[in-house]
Amino acid sequence: MQSRFLVVAVTLAFAGNAWPGPIYWSAQGCDPADLTVTDGNPTDCVGYIDREPGGANDSEAVLNTTPIFDGFNPDTNSELFTGFFGHDDWDFAQKQNNGGSLTSDIDLGLALTDAGGGLWEWAITDGAFGAYENAIAVIKQAQGFDSYLLGNNLGAVSGGSFMSDWGHFSIYVRGDSYQIPEPGTLSLLGACLIGLAWRTRTT
Repeated sequence: MQSRFLVVAVTLAFAGNAWPGPIYWSAQGCDPADLTVTDGNPTDCVGYIDREPGGANDSEAVLNTTPIFDGFNPDTNSELFTGFFGHDDWDFAQKQNNGGSLTSDIDLGLALTDAGGGLWEWAITDGAFGAYENAIAVIKQAQGFDSYLLGNNLGAVSGGSFMSDWGHFSIYVRGDSYQIPEPGTLSLLGACLIGLAWRTRTT
């Protein structure tokens, strides 16, 4: 019964009544099925609600430093981890304001289209996510925002759709797959090259 009350409280908060609770991992007013992507629905969702004037806004600082609590067992008030979806290295990519400007740090080709009847379609350049381990789509609404972890087959994601009265739509990415090798890997590679050169010289 208590879990059901919490869900209702979150729903009211999005309707404009502030809710002072902590940020919960999934199940609390945020449903992965609310956003579609080209490889299926997102694997998880975190909702963030703030009672301050203007409501909560997404940013690298918020996504990387916010404690996330256990929404399935709220009585324990158990902090699961810090950072959205357990990561603290999210990088801002692009943000489209509703009826306004597009802001970019990483150009993914983000575009949004009004499909009518409250349905919005979003798209990025094919393969734009292929260089990253994870990506988040953020939909800003009223006093907070919902953040969606974009599936396991990230390289196949090129867009999707959602039904929402939204303020802005943002994309964050992490885990660039083209990372510089760690020092241990470089040392091993160097040793192999030295050994190969010595063998070539002695033959």
